[in-house]
Amino acid sequence: MTNHLSLGVDLGGTKMALALVDAQGITLRESRLPTQPQDGPDIVIARLAAAIRALLTEGHEAIDGVGIGVPGHVQDGMVLFNSNLGWQNIPLQQALQDDLGLPVKIENDVRALAAGEARWGHGAGVANMVYLAIGTGLGGAAVIDGKLWAGATGFSMEVGHMPWPANTRLCNCGKIGCVETLVSGLGILHGVRVHRANYPDSPLAQAADITTADILAQARSGDALALHVMREARTTLVTMAAWCVGLLNSEAVVLGGGMAMAAQDFWFPEIEADIRAHLLPGVSGFTVHMAALAHTAVGAASLVI
Repeated sequence: MTNHLSLGVDLGGTKMALALVDAQGITLRESRLPTQPQDGPDIVIARLAAAIRALLTEGHEAIDGVGIGVPGHVQDGMVLFNSNLGWQNIPLQQALQDDLGLPVKIENDVRALAAGEARWGHGAGVANMVYLAIGTGLGGAAVIDGKLWAGATGFSMEVGHMPWPANTRLCNCGKIGCVETLVSGLGILHGVRVHRANYPDSPLAQAADITTADILAQARSGDALALHVMREARTTLVTMAAWCVGLLNSEAVVLGGGMAMAAQDFWFPEIEADIRAHLLPGVSGFTVHMAALAHTAVGAASLVI
């Protein structure tokens, strides 16, 4: 018998974060360790399996299974492509199941966050939800009729790489005009580079190296360049969210990710009304929330419950 505990993993290019989670979404114990992807997938997977066993041995709990959130293209238990890890066609689910003797589910990291939010956060009791993760980049996920939606090939809700009209910025994916080049940590850094010539008196225009924290600090002090970039990102975010709600007729929109949290004083106030202003009355019955769950590992744990 188990107490319906699950173990979630955030498998990133730099670190692996683990969380032992109960049926209410409360983290009981956690750990983290470096990923070191240069060692190759076999060694990384063995290291992860050892870390899972160590976390469980510490409290001698029995668990229902392991859920793993992985950036990139994930489908049917396979990591088909992950640029951060340098992995292609890695059977992560089967490898860990064979090693641990436990059920394992893997999912794209944003969809894992959406799954956790749907169970324990602002999506609880909501059949249709859009999750927008604004971090270094921009990702999306959707719950439709109570089920996490992966799409035909596991590429659903790749909102960050949809083309934005009149946007000529080069994205890290190699394409021109992706929404991510406007709404993300990389997007606002790109915005400063694009617009700095129009604001020569801004401290950001003169600086050789800037961070997103620098941009936010300057915006809060009233710097014109920083405010222009943040307004541009917010306008894009509002329109993109309206597209998602209009297409899927969602009941809730959840904004998550480090950049969303850091910039919520610029982006979140009145965003619900601004999104609704773009929509027909019949699709305007939705709410907007900042994410209740901050960690992918907790969202991943929900995959096995």
